[in-house]
Amino acid sequence: MGTSDAPGVPPEHLLVDDSPTREGSPRHVVAIGASAGGLEALEGFFDHAPVDTGMAFVVIQHLSPDYKSLMVELLSRHTRMRVLRAEHGMPLEPDSIYLIPPKNNLTIRGGCLQLTEQVAHSGIQLPIDLFFRSLASEYGDRAVGVILSGTGSDGARGVRAVKEAGGLVAVQDEAQARFDGMPRSAIATGLVDLVLPVEQLPAELVNQLELRAASPPPPAGPALETDDAVLRQMFDILSQHAGIDFSLYKPATVTRRLDRRMSANRVERFAEYVRLLERSPQERDALYRELLIGVTQFFRDPAAFEVLQARVVPEIFAAAPAGETVRVWAPACSTGEEAYSLAVLLREYCDANQIRCHVKIFATDVDREAVAFAAAGVYPAASAALVAPDRLARYFTPTSGGYQVGRSIREMVVFAYQNLVKDPPFTRMSLVVCRNLLIYLQPVLQRKALALLTYSLRPGGFLFLGASENPGHLGHQFQTVDTRWKVYRAIQSGRGSLTDILALSRAPSTGPPATRAPRLTGDDVLLDRVHQELVRALEQTCFVVDADYRLLHSYGNTADVLTVPPGRATLDLLRMVPAELGSAIRTAVLRAAKDGQETAQPVTLGDGAPRAARLRVRQLPPVPDQDALFLVLLEPAGGPSGAPAGGGDGDADRFRHLEAELQQTRENLQATIEELETANEELQATNEEMVAANEELQSTNEELQSVNEELQTVNAEYQQKIDELTQLSDDVDNLLRVTEVGILFVDEGLRIRKFTPAVSRVLNVIPEDIGRPLDHLSSVVPGLDLAGRARAVLAGGDAEAVEVQGPDGKHLRVRFLPYLADGRLRGVVVYLLDVTADRRRELRTVEILNSHPAHVAVLDRAGTILMVNRAWEQFARENGDPDLTRTGAGTNYLTACGRGADPDATAARAGILGVLDRRLPDFYLEYQCHTPGRRQWFMMRVFPTAEPPAGAIVWHLDITERREAEERLATGRPNSSEPTGGPE
Repeated sequence: MGTSDAPGVPPEHLLVDDSPTREGSPRHVVAIGASAGGLEALEGFFDHAPVDTGMAFVVIQHLSPDYKSLMVELLSRHTRMRVLRAEHGMPLEPDSIYLIPPKNNLTIRGGCLQLTEQVAHSGIQLPIDLFFRSLASEYGDRAVGVILSGTGSDGARGVRAVKEAGGLVAVQDEAQARFDGMPRSAIATGLVDLVLPVEQLPAELVNQLELRAASPPPPAGPALETDDAVLRQMFDILSQHAGIDFSLYKPATVTRRLDRRMSANRVERFAEYVRLLERSPQERDALYRELLIGVTQFFRDPAAFEVLQARVVPEIFAAAPAGETVRVWAPACSTGEEAYSLAVLLREYCDANQIRCHVKIFATDVDREAVAFAAAGVYPAASAALVAPDRLARYFTPTSGGYQVGRSIREMVVFAYQNLVKDPPFTRMSLVVCRNLLIYLQPVLQRKALALLTYSLRPGGFLFLGASENPGHLGHQFQTVDTRWKVYRAIQSGRGSLTDILALSRAPSTGPPATRAPRLTGDDVLLDRVHQELVRALEQTCFVVDADYRLLHSYGNTADVLTVPPGRATLDLLRMVPAELGSAIRTAVLRAAKDGQETAQPVTLGDGAPRAARLRVRQLPPVPDQDALFLVLLEPAGGPSGAPAGGGDGDADRFRHLEAELQQTRENLQATIEELETANEELQATNEEMVAANEELQSTNEELQSVNEELQTVNAEYQQKIDELTQLSDDVDNLLRVTEVGILFVDEGLRIRKFTPAVSRVLNVIPEDIGRPLDHLSSVVPGLDLAGRARAVLAGGDAEAVEVQGPDGKHLRVRFLPYLADGRLRGVVVYLLDVTADRRRELRTVEILNSHPAHVAVLDRAGTILMVNRAWEQFARENGDPDLTRTGAGTNYLTACGRGADPDATAARAGILGVLDRRLPDFYLEYQCHTPGRRQWFMMRVFPTAEPPAGAIVWHLDITERREAEERLATGRPNSSEPTGGPE
């Protein structure tokens, strides 16, 4: 049974943020917790997640601090949303994914992410719980928690925080999860709204959030507007499931929780939801958990605790009898923060006043999960932040992502399961703290709870209620200590009967009526009378009892043997007979049960006029499916009145013998008791050592589990990277296999690493040569020093190239390039390209040019002659350049044209420059080039070559015959002008 977070305010309205979202902020924030095996689940989630939901996603994983996380790169391949590694102060934006970095815990405040470095060796890390709690506090009902594959229980406590704030919780189906520890722990809380395969989670989350946004606020009590029989059926289902009757809870409390569950299951009619409860154990547990959501915190309402510290605690210790334990009861303790707060308060007072007094706080709740969590005493940093720094340092121990209550405080508190309104209360309490529970109960149940709380107090004890609660009809039994914070002191009178209190609010049974005892027939009555007369005639008293000495039937005159003891009615025969006779009956029954034979011994009956009798006990024949029964007979004994039967020296000796045996037995028993006490002390000390060792082992186990989860995450990331690298390697291998280019890779030691099939056609290399030094290869290409040139590249880092011709006549262009990895020289790449076809094309081109009568030269962009044909060479030799030093290949033709002041040469130079600079599409010039022995005319043509490279083709054609023919036609005689120089 939980408590709310503010006086008189239902907890589901405490943390809900109804303020509009800030401009540019996400509509909802989805926190995704994953651990071992979570990479595959995350990829499946974002493969199916829409990219325009307006939500922000924050992924919290257990990451190893020793390895670099690759999650940003890996998840980016599975979504078009932005994937970012979280940074301190980074604001959340819609349609973005934020990933927790290693070595950090992540929280959120003011819409911005907050990073805090994890403390090394501080216990198990719980980053998912930490962020979920922070998210719930910041975003309220706009928070969404998702738990995916992982080991351990991280996230289970955070799920509770999200639900308390009114958020939505979804979990991957544990049957699908690679590691089902985290999903199973989250589902076990009973607070999960959706349990689905990871592929279906994104769409269903969007649907649920849209339904919430579209649904109007529920009217007061729609879930109760139904048939009372159906409502009673729902309460009966919950009672059978959890042992708690919610029918006397306030309707508004039940209605709010019912509406939430019906909305989560998309059920509109209440009767349909009840049918869902009948067939779904998971939904029964979910509704039960929903009704028990408890919100509490350390030192809630500090002013109230100041009242306790100043006006209550001193009175408690002042009134405590010397050597007696101070007892405090905190019913409905939820997750235990308030109980530990009381313990700290009492411990501080004892330490400050040097009081040596044993204090025991009993903290109880009907929520077993909450009790277990409270007993562990581990709380996240967000919860511990409400504790004053000096108290935090003194009474708490830092752990991963939170704090653990110190051992001295934990030993003061005993946590236990208890139903306040059903189970008997604790008693002799100096203080009872029960805040904000009564406001959820109907008046009849409130009266019973108040009566139980009052009954538990000792005279002068204190009762601390919530700010909206009061003792009600029991107010006359209390004195008010503080009106605002509802602190009361009990007076001595007016304490009721516990039996009457427990009978309060007892609902009429809904089951079948109790079975009545069958009526006796006439024969049965007659037979019973005959039995009674026979026993009376024999002057015997007879009892039938079970193994617990409970009287089942009696015969004969029992008036002088049986009496009704004062107090509560009982059928215990040992309490109804005199003490001496009861002791004899006990011994005789035990002996008969042990030996299976009848026992007999003399006894004395009566006080004023004792008479001798004989006690006989035997076990009745066993009956199937019935406990053992014993017949106890008291029959008169012969001899003088007041003496046992057979009373003589023999009996006296027997009595003395029995007394001696009894004395010896007592001494043996005393020795045994002392030995047992010593052994018990030793066992207690051993048990404490074992408990301490167990705690250390548990802590070590949790740390190892956390490390295992981190390594699982790293392994998953690396496995993904290995798969990608394997695929990339296959791609490269296939590329090298199909290419016709020969490529040879060698490492820094000139050992062969890899080569393409084309290399084996040029060099003597086979697959078995991988790993061998390059020097071991016997090249079939003369003059090709592979190892020497590779060493030169390794030494200088510059590429080298050479063109060689093999023995088969093929031309090879071999390039030696540096092999770079991480920006460093790691080897050499030998690139072999067969250029035989290119060389043959060049030869054909040269042959064509040589066959042409024109003088042809090819120029580059700077005007340098790249090649000339045979006609050009012959003309140059005949005209003063026998070695082609001025107009041969490798010389600059523009320089040759610029020699002298011949206008034709100057025009030729300008035209060539115009074509090279692409200012002219081409150039044409006719000029004279007379020799002493002959007059000649030439036509010069310049054409640009295709880019790249930019250049030009220059050819000179002898047009002497044409010009002479033109002159003859023009003058009728041969031309006799003197020859002049020309461009060549």
